[in-house]
Amino acid sequence: MPRASVLLLLFVFAPRAAAQETLRIEGLTGRVETLGSSEQVELLTGLGPRDCPGAGLLEAGSMASARLYWPARASLMTQGRAGLEWRGGAAVFLRVFELQHGELEVRRGPLLLELPWNWNASFETGAYRLRTLPGGTLEIETVAGSAPRVWWSRAGLMRPFQGPACGERVLLPQGWSPKLVGAPEDYAPWSQVSWPWGEARQAEELHVTVEAPVEVRVELPSTPVPAPEPPKVELPPFDAQLWRGFAREQLELAGPIAIERREDLAVERSEAGGWTLRLRSDAPRAAWVLRESSDLELAPGTVVVLDAKGALIANLGSIKSQAVPQGRPAPLQSGIAPRP
Repeated sequence: MPRASVLLLLFVFAPRAAAQETLRIEGLTGRVETLGSSEQVELLTGLGPRDCPGAGLLEAGSMASARLYWPARASLMTQGRAGLEWRGGAAVFLRVFELQHGELEVRRGPLLLELPWNWNASFETGAYRLRTLPGGTLEIETVAGSAPRVWWSRAGLMRPFQGPACGERVLLPQGWSPKLVGAPEDYAPWSQVSWPWGEARQAEELHVTVEAPVEVRVELPSTPVPAPEPPKVELPPFDAQLWRGFAREQLELAGPIAIERREDLAVERSEAGGWTLRLRSDAPRAAWVLRESSDLELAPGTVVVLDAKGALIANLGSIKSQAVPQGRPAPLQSGIAPRP
């Protein structure tokens, strides 16, 4: 057989490599906007599916609906307000800032979701519903398929939980921490919900055997040695009137900028060294971003992208720029503690 024919047969019958999945987004109704690598806000409603090979952000209004999908792996249909971030490339990942209602189906996982309030979930195969309840608590319901893996993670700590089985729901509340104790009914009245921290353990019967006492002598030093005191750090003076009325303990540094310490303001470092800030749409008030040149006031539901020096690159939502009060030092020189 000629050599060319052999090469042709090898090419035809060789196993095909799996194509790299690219996220596609389609704005169905209402206001669906994205901010991608072009650093320009685009309105996607009515334009059909768009390929999104790079990282980006999606913002949907209260009457909007959108579809995000990896064609051969998973899809998410959103209804109502939504704020999502994707990594791009081959990563099957979404960061959820807000999701009023979502219908999720996963055919070939895992699909990793980074959820509000330090919660995370990984979905393998099945159909699920996700929605935000009044007060900010996120609910996950397993409609069919395998239970998702759920865990809480913050500042190097991780606490895994058993996800909801088929037909069950789980609530992921804000303000939860491993130090939280109490029965599930202390947190909400829904008795049919599967709670991530489990039921209280029943008291077990203990058998104690008492043996004859043993005399133990402990010799203590006559003069106790005092423990050395930690060195005191002198902080520069701080005038709250120059910092929009905030005390130093209420602020934290994110690079060259100072931001409020609050759970409804998500802050993340970008690969280029900049910062992405997202204030939840159900936040009770606006949030301040204090910079050396000017201050930014973020309305609820706003996303801003800053570079490594704190300059504004792009935003989704409403912001106001205010001049810096005279005599205020730069955030890096104010003694504000950096983010953990």
